Amino acid sequence: MIYTMDSRIRYSETDMTGTLTTQALIDYFQDTATFHGEDNGLPMMMLLEKHLTWVLAGWQVRIYRMPVLGDKVQVNTWAYKFGLSLGYRRFSMTDDKGELLAEADARYMLLNTEKNAPSDVPEWMAEGYGLDKRPLQAKLKGRKIALPETGEEQPAVKVTIQMLDTNHHVNNAQFIALAERYLPDDFTCNTFRVQYKKQAFLGDVFIPVVYRCENGCAVALKSEDGEEYFTGEWLEDA
Repeated sequence: MIYTMDSRIRYSETDMTGTLTTQALIDYFQDTATFHGEDNGLPMMMLLEKHLTWVLAGWQVRIYRMPVLGDKVQVNTWAYKFGLSLGYRRFSMTDDKGELLAEADARYMLLNTEKNAPSDVPEWMAEGYGLDKRPLQAKLKGRKIALPETGEEQPAVKVTIQMLDTNHHVNNAQFIALAERYLPDDFTCNTFRVQYKKQAFLGDVFIPVVYRCENGCAVALKSEDGEEYFTGEWLEDA
């Protein structure tokens, strides 16, 4: 079952060139996934009442062309697999002529908020989302990101209330936006993938570490004890 949301690129979603930001692209994808549930009998507040919530485990994103201010876009999403506590979902964004702008694959974990532990996906939930097996155009890499041995540590960043979402932890798009601050100014990227390893809450402290990888850059956001909250890898445009 494919769910579709039509929109138009707003000024607030663009950078200083009038181009959609990566954070806004991810926001479009996650908003469409949320509305998929809202419109198919699985609203967020109902799930929270059942002490259930979806949290992101990872993204893989391929950008073909970013839209600009005023462009009309269509965002599509579909669930393609459920297994134990995991849900797998794909996304695409097209322009008003049907040209593919970006696509993504995401892996979610269903969390029991009372136990703060993974929960098996109930049959009624999987049936509500439905399944569609259509593939993405992009060829995806493995989900695991291997960091180089050494990186350059950056000044600490404290989690503020503006970074939090309804789960009271740092929203997945906020992690990406923060990590992208550490990419070189002249860096251009059309492919990236990220892993979320630990939830971050108000007052937590990130230690960003930047790595130079083959054909790109990686950024890890670590705790003061060295435990990873987040790892992302950005590959330079060919």
